[in-house]
This record gives sequence, structure tokens and C-alpha cells, in this order.
Amino acid sequence: MPKIVDHDARRRELGEAFWRVVLSDGVEAASVRTVAAEAGYSAASLRYYFPTQDELLDYTWQMVLDRALARVGALALPAVPVEAALLVSEQSVPMDAERAAEAQLWFSVAAVARTNERLRARLEEVHATLRDGCIRIVAGLQQVGACHPDRDPTAEGIRLHALIDGLAFHGATLPGVYTPAQMRAMLRSQLDDLRSAPV
Repeated sequence: MPKIVDHDARRRELGEAFWRVVLSDGVEAASVRTVAAEAGYSAASLRYYFPTQDELLDYTWQMVLDRALARVGALALPAVPVEAALLVSEQSVPMDAERAAEAQLWFSVAAVARTNERLRARLEEVHATLRDGCIRIVAGLQQVGACHPDRDPTAEGIRLHALIDGLAFHGATLPGVYTPAQMRAMLRSQLDDLRSAPV
């Protein structure tokens, strides 16, 4: 009997291999040759499933996004609202090697999206999801009295999102420029500032 190939499983294997290369050596090292070798397949096999590197990048990015969302969903949130908001906000900041690699992948997708309409549309969708999540964080703090009632949750959520994106960018492009403790302190300062009246 001919061997039955699970194509979805094969695509996952290749996506996992791409991600392992990114984690160990960065996005720039994730060539067709290195990813195929990491997966134990030929370059031709990789191209069968992902004819272009952009398609492999897109697939792996979605896989990583799904894991990041699962990580957030599995968090045991502290009872103190600001501490819970801080923990959730930290999930998109390069506090460890995995999140630093996620940030690298995010900005690699952003670079490719300039000339790839499909990736650009998905990038805009993820950007909006993160922004809206930050707005919900601020609105939630306001509901429990941890954000001044005169603060605009939309404006403050966008500010929080901008800080998170900035920290992610610095972590992706200048690894080590800020320590996890420094990044946590910046996020905490931003969240603590919400308690005071707007200037």
C-alpha cells in the first residue's frame, strides 16, 4: 500500500522547524535550506508545502500567534487588578527568549507585509486585536477604580499599546538594551499613572 502522508502534520513539522531555527539563530537564519535540514526533509519537500518563504513565514507566524494567545488564556491572574493587567501586558514584551523570538518574527512579518497584501491584511488584523486588548485592559481597570474616571480608555489603551510595541521593537532589534526588570518597571509605571487625573 502507498504510504499515506498527513499533510497537515507535515506542514506543522516544517513550521515547528522554522520556529526552532528562529529561536536558536534568529529570523535571518531561517532559509529554505536550514529549515529543511532542521526538519529532516529536503528543500524540495519544503517547497512542495510552502512554495515561497513568505508562505512559510505566514504559517509559522499564525502558529506562534495561536500559542501566544493560549499562553495568555492559561495565565493564573493575580487578584490585584493592576498586577493582572501587568502580567497580561508582559506577554507581548520580550521578557524571555521565546517572547523575544516572537517579536523578531512579528517585525519580520511587518517587513514582508509592505509588499504582500495578504500578510498586510493579517498584520493589520493582529495589530487591531492587540490595540483593542489594551483598550479593554484600561477599561477594566477603570471599572474597578484602578484608573481615574476622567481618563479616556481608548486613548490610554492606545498609549499602552504603543509602549508595548516600542518595547517589542527594541527587544527585537537591540536584544538586551532593556532588562526584563526595566521593561516591567516601564509597564508598571504606565499602568500606575492611570490612577491620577489626566493632565
